[in-house]
Amino acid sequence: MIVSAEERPLTRKPAGKPHNHSARDRLVALLAHVHFGRILDLHVRNRQPVFEDPAPNVIRTVKLSGISQPPPSTAAVALRREVADLFGLLDALDDGVIGRIEIAHGVPLFIEVHEGPIA
Repeated sequence: MIVSAEERPLTRKPAGKPHNHSARDRLVALLAHVHFGRILDLHVRNRQPVFEDPAPNVIRTVKLSGISQPPPSTAAVALRREVADLFGLLDALDDGVIGRIEIAHGVPLFIEVHEGPIA
């Protein structure tokens, strides 16, 4: 059976620019990847995390013995209330530096924000 082009479903994506993930999507993926550890000196510009110029430092905590759980999926992390709270902090901060994000099970638990001198 011959199917015309009009009846055939598209099997390829249309040509064009590849999908660029937002900086916030990249942050969620990094949280899931780290699983346990810290993100240090994450700069924020225009309410968005910055991953280049300068790049944040990432420290993963690795359990050496016992049973370790696999890291959560990015989608599971994105749905967490703590991630929404982190995004709210990015919005409030606008421009600045998050000194440390402490991560457990791919979820941000504690955040330290650099603040200037208090007059």
